[in-house]
Amino acid sequence: MLEVSDLYAGHGRIEILKGLSLKVPAGQIVTLIGANGAGKTTSLMTLSGLVPVRKGRIAFEGRTVEKLAPDERVKLGIVQVPEGRRIFSHLTVQENLDLGAYLRSDSDVGKDRAELLELFPILKDRLQQLAGNMSGGEQQMLAMARALMARPRLLLLDEPSLGLAPKMIDTVFQLIRRINQRGITVLLVEQNAWKALEIASYAYVIETGKIKLEGAGKELLSNPVVKQLYLGE
Repeated sequence: MLEVSDLYAGHGRIEILKGLSLKVPAGQIVTLIGANGAGKTTSLMTLSGLVPVRKGRIAFEGRTVEKLAPDERVKLGIVQVPEGRRIFSHLTVQENLDLGAYLRSDSDVGKDRAELLELFPILKDRLQQLAGNMSGGEQQMLAMARALMARPRLLLLDEPSLGLAPKMIDTVFQLIRRINQRGITVLLVEQNAWKALEIASYAYVIETGKIKLEGAGKELLSNPVVKQLYLGE
């Protein structure tokens, strides 16, 4: 579904991605792990169109997209849940969900919202509550549900477990599995390498803007380098 080839990108004069290449097959969960500052978030922001490509190619379902604006990529089905959730705290839960469907013109928005409230039942009783008054875990669920309202084909998840309690982290990863089971391809950036590798069919390790290791998620769980650097063993 997604093929990234020799990608260079950065902020201002700082080059962060230095020849990044990876593939995300349709229907899979693929994870990108690495140390802080390795380029994980910049990778997702570049795929979303929020950081410009300096060199390289991004192909989505065979179509070159690196020159498309962020909203055009959303229309194609590339949707990101940003690090830190970035919900609209001064709006209600329902208004946040409706904004997720902002680019849609079909008549199924209400039906999709009802289905998502079944997937995220904790949001059902909070539709008229201000999003900023919810807990961190509830806000993370709202951010994921808002992204799903855009009907993504490829969901980019940036640090969904960041700052959450252990029990809520388990809930979030269960939801990621269920989202994938709905036919949505997932590219997951995650500091909790153990959890990410457990659910990923394939994984990449990024270091200073380039891929240093790759393999099946379960294989990297037993890789001695990964165990030492990212799993605390």
